[in-house]
Amino acid sequence: MLGTSRSEFKASLERTLKRYHGIIAGILFVLGISLRWLASGYSGAIWQIIGDFGTFLAGAIAIPFIYERLIRAEEHRIFLSDLEDVLEAKLTNFQLS
Repeated sequence: MLGTSRSEFKASLERTLKRYHGIIAGILFVLGISLRWLASGYSGAIWQIIGDFGTFLAGAIAIPFIYERLIRAEEHRIFLSDLEDVLEAKLTNFQLS
C-alpha cells in the first residue's frame, strides 16, 4: 500500500514538473540575461560576479532545461516511432515464416 502511494506521488510530481518545466526554463533564462545586462553597465568586482552569475544561470542552467523539454522530447518521439516500425516489420516477417 505504501509503494502504491509513493508511486502515485512520484507520477503526480513528474506530471507537475513537466507542466512547469518550460516556464521555469524561461524564467531562469530571462533572469540570467537580465542580470548580465544589468551588470554590464557597472564596474567593480561585485557587478562582475553578478554578470558572471547571470551568464551561468542563462547558459548552464536554463539551456539544459530547454534542451530537455524541447529537443530530447522530440528525439524520444522519433526513437519510439522508429522502434515501432522495426518491431512491426519483425513481427510481420515472423508471422509469415
